[in-house]
Amino acid sequence: PNPVLIRQVLLAHICSGVHMRSDLVAKRTAVALAGQTHAAALEGGEMHVGTARVLRADLPFDSGVIHELGSVMAVLHFAREAHEEQVWKKSLQPAPRLVVVTAAGAATTSDYELHGCLLHAATGQLLPDALRGHVRSLQPRLHQSQVQQVTFSDLCVMTKPPSLQRRRGAGLDDGANRYRLLFSLWNSSTLSYVSWQHMPTPLLIRNSFHMLPPEEK
Repeated sequence: PNPVLIRQVLLAHICSGVHMRSDLVAKRTAVALAGQTHAAALEGGEMHVGTARVLRADLPFDSGVIHELGSVMAVLHFAREAHEEQVWKKSLQPAPRLVVVTAAGAATTSDYELHGCLLHAATGQLLPDALRGHVRSLQPRLHQSQVQQVTFSDLCVMTKPPSLQRRRGAGLDDGANRYRLLFSLWNSSTLSYVSWQHMPTPLLIRNSFHMLPPEEK
């Protein structure tokens, strides 16, 4: 057993504070201590959080409230992050690698894909079509617990940051070059994102390899 991964799975099912069913419906998300955000939605009169169905909600106990789930939610964990400084239109180094944990009783992963998404750090704006090589299908296994490693070996930033200059050394610390990378679980049946996790390391996009520090080349 991997103790780090077990801890991540547990923390992905615990939120800070008290969140009743009505709060989850109103906010439409639940942010776990592991940093993973789960979408919360009513579907056909049933409450779903992340990839799990809520069987019973608002069960009180001494430290808060419990929502009983029909299965363990899918958990996203970073096995390897990319370096902070990267080059525009070049594959991220090293390639980001995620571990996706699903459990017996959860919905089949045949309906799910893992998508990389790019956010502008200063504005929080989601940038469509900003990445290439950002979609991976998850291997379907019905009614089985599983741990999948997903590597984005050809992931690269295609959107040119506005402050990049042709002249070497210009605008290197401009906040316009800084981004956040997140990975989201996409349900291709409902056409919706059900859970997502930010990569802790932010991205600073350079114009060429010669602008990178030696340790990241």
